[in-house]
Amino acid sequence: LETVAEYLGVLSEAGGVMHLPVVGVSGIGKTVFLQTIQQAVEELPREIPVRLVDADAFDEETADGRFQLRVLQDDLRQLDEVVLLIDNCNRDREIDASLRAIGECVESAVVVSAWPPEWWRHRCDDVESVLQVTNEIHLEPFNQRELAEVVRKLVAVMSNGEVTPSEEFASAVEAYRFGYPRIAILLVRKSITPAFRSDEEIGPGVVEETA
Repeated sequence: LETVAEYLGVLSEAGGVMHLPVVGVSGIGKTVFLQTIQQAVEELPREIPVRLVDADAFDEETADGRFQLRVLQDDLRQLDEVVLLIDNCNRDREIDASLRAIGECVESAVVVSAWPPEWWRHRCDDVESVLQVTNEIHLEPFNQRELAEVVRKLVAVMSNGEVTPSEEFASAVEAYRFGYPRIAILLVRKSITPAFRSDEEIGPGVVEETA
């Protein structure tokens, strides 16, 4: 999240197109990572349009007979700047062409795309040729210390910096994650939201209720 935030700052100050591929194995939390970026951008004081799309649907037709990719292109052309989050890039058989088409529609954008590592290793050069890579983000399993830090940052984002989770809360998340960062992040998001609404204390109890 800090890496993405850095490039959001660059977008605000200088513009340009920045491409950040997110690489990680199945279950590591790529989709949830993109969703977390979306939520964080939507809660920024400065409004920046954000779009979360699934590359698997680019070749699907809408009710008026247009492909979803074309709909996205038309939308992007209307925006001065955008944060574009693209999930499941490996499921688009024409992803190189899709990324080229997207790149032609934006002048000021942070593009975050999600890939499994085996696919990225074989196709990264092709992707680089159509949408230059600014920085790669590799998602790895969290150790206990890293998980506690991720929990702290997620809660900070979701509460606009007003809430600091207890160590017991992070430990409860660790106990239920079963080795998958995606499960940890989902637990945080799904347990925190109702707790905020009810003014409940952010402790291990809310995790246990959600799990």
